[in-house]
Amino acid sequence: MAASIILDDIRLSIYDLTEYPTMKDTENGNTLIPDSLKRFLQKLLDPKNKQSRVVNRRCTAIAHSIISTCRPRSFSSPLLLAIALYIHRNYASRELIDILSSITFADDYKGVQRFENSLIPTCEPSYGLNGFTQFVFDNADFNVATLTGHNTFHAMGGIACVTPYGTVDKSPIKRTAKAPSKELLGTFAQIPIKTYSKPPVPGLQCVTVESLNISDSQILQATAFDLVWMLGYVLNLSSRVPWSGFMKTVVRNVEFHTSRIETLPFINLDPSNPSTIHSALCFAQEQSEKHDLKICPVTFAQPLFQKASEIVAASNDLDRVIVRLGGFHLLMSYLGSIGNIMSGSGLAELWGRVYANGSVVHMLTGHAYSRAVRAHILSLLALISILLEKSDSLNQTDREHLVCVHDNTIHQDVGTANVEEDEIVTQFHQLLSQQLDQAASHSRTGKLWVQYVHQVILMLNFVRAERTGDWKLHLHSVREMIPHFHAAGHLPYAKSARLYLQQMESINKVMPPDEYSLFTDKGYFTIRRAN
Repeated sequence: MAASIILDDIRLSIYDLTEYPTMKDTENGNTLIPDSLKRFLQKLLDPKNKQSRVVNRRCTAIAHSIISTCRPRSFSSPLLLAIALYIHRNYASRELIDILSSITFADDYKGVQRFENSLIPTCEPSYGLNGFTQFVFDNADFNVATLTGHNTFHAMGGIACVTPYGTVDKSPIKRTAKAPSKELLGTFAQIPIKTYSKPPVPGLQCVTVESLNISDSQILQATAFDLVWMLGYVLNLSSRVPWSGFMKTVVRNVEFHTSRIETLPFINLDPSNPSTIHSALCFAQEQSEKHDLKICPVTFAQPLFQKASEIVAASNDLDRVIVRLGGFHLLMSYLGSIGNIMSGSGLAELWGRVYANGSVVHMLTGHAYSRAVRAHILSLLALISILLEKSDSLNQTDREHLVCVHDNTIHQDVGTANVEEDEIVTQFHQLLSQQLDQAASHSRTGKLWVQYVHQVILMLNFVRAERTGDWKLHLHSVREMIPHFHAAGHLPYAKSARLYLQQMESINKVMPPDEYSLFTDKGYFTIRRAN
């Protein structure tokens, strides 16, 4: 009797077969299940109702298998289709899909093919009007499995980053029984190649070089939170945490917006070819015009940034494009500049006490990025600790108050304004600056290591600006990096950073006020995968 009632409820349920249902729209597939079947499975699997979360997931999977068995042609399960798609895209095993489909644990292979065919006409990305969209292009290298190993796939790859995540408008996928046309397949997932003809007059000749306000005085640009973080190690407190964890704790209550990453088609040409860069820029602008985006920021690494800036400056059609310099490679070059300036100072031998000698070589060049950042932070703490041990700076301040501020900051018992306006922290900041100035005035060696302290703090400021979306701190950090690029002989980055900084300081003249506010005040120039 109960089985007949459940079967009637399954047959009387109405399912829309014109579109593919999503897990989000169907509440993870729960809204597709009749109430009678759901209650029966819950009582069957968990009569005491002790593991409701686990049982609900199992009930949904079993219920979809039962409904699919009762109505194989008039029911489309997003759960069973997702399982079949996962196997198809990760293992490419039709046999495994057919085995699971025969016991109704996955959709059949024809269902996978039908979904793939239905996906082609609706694969066009859509960017939200209330968010901010920017594009990123870089080299894409894959080692193709060949007998010789020489046929490496080398092309231009790109992504579109939309902030906030929820502003992306994804159109529903229409179910279709027909295979897509040849004309549609010919243009699917392709960026049209647009040949670039070099103009008789270089585009960068029209750029007027303006003066930059780079301060000659070495001022400790550490924030109050940097000083409070250092105190945990200087005073050897048990509550000390690494710099990254400390800053994460400080900004925990600040709302950050994550970005959605849309993968773009490859451009199957050499990325350094001007036609490849020109095709990427034209595609990005066409996408912006199609979705009514007023501005089109496109980010490149330094070698491509220089060529892209030349193409944009020489073109009258790319009026919406703003070329940006990639921050990660910029920071890697800056780390290499520090290693070059500090060569022969004993820094390599110092790191060799902690890291392997083979790793130290790559750390000094900035290629071993994570290890280099960690080693610079450890060196900064060691130098500050030694400097304060030889002076009476800590004795001139209220140590107990500083310890209290440090612990309260970690436990978020004080606000940002309270720490920055604290008189004792400000006094400690001034004393530390005086000690650094005195150490720099004693000898050229002391001046070199004090300069190193400022270089590491500049690195931390740049990382903080990128992670927190502080536009002013970002520009200030890039401005202060330029002299170090020149001193280390990193001239390509010195020139590109100089051009990038000048363009970004005048970006408000070409960017609409509403988008400029999102880009700078809201920190949307930063792309975040997590909040």
